[in-house]
Amino acid sequence: IASISPIAGPIDGGTLVTIFGSGFTGPLTVTFGGVTAIDVNIFDDQSISDNDKITCLSPDYSQQGGSPPISVAVQVTNVETGNTQAVLDGGLDQFIEASLKSGL
Repeated sequence: IASISPIAGPIDGGTLVTIFGSGFTGPLTVTFGGVTAIDVNIFDDQSISDNDKITCLSPDYSQQGGSPPISVAVQVTNVETGNTQAVLDGGLDQFIEASLKSGL
């Protein structure tokens, strides 16, 4: 994961999030603090190696405990292999760009 936009969203979810990076191969799941995002779509730009992106709707995190701001990790996982492709740690008011922990 190279970056994420926007870097924050409401705790009750529903924000259209774009995850930028490379090497995203599907089918994928995206989780925010372990809660699965919905409507995940992969856009692979074949012409530019580091210009792939994923769009998704952030999940409702309001039942997970705590009160905003809440810092969560954003994780991209390949459904077929179960391998985590990328993790973005940290967050503010649900999610935020932070240092890359592991990934492609």
